Amino acid sequence: MPTVYLKNGDSVEVKQEELEDYLHKNQDKIATRYVQRRGLKRGKSVPVDNATFNSK
Repeated sequence: MPTVYLKNGDSVEVKQEELEDYLHKNQDKIATRYVQRRGLKRGKSVPVDNATFNSK
C-alpha cells in the first residue's frame, strides 16, 4: 500500500483504490517530500570512450 506522509509527522497507508480520493480531500495536510535519486537519470546519454569499444 502507498504511504502518505502528513505535515504533523504522521504517516498513513492508503489502499491503491482510495489513494486519489484521499489525496484530493487532504491536500492541505500532506507534506511534500523530495527524494534525491541515486545514479544516472534514465534516458540521458552517457559519454562513452570510443577507443575502448574500437579496440575489440
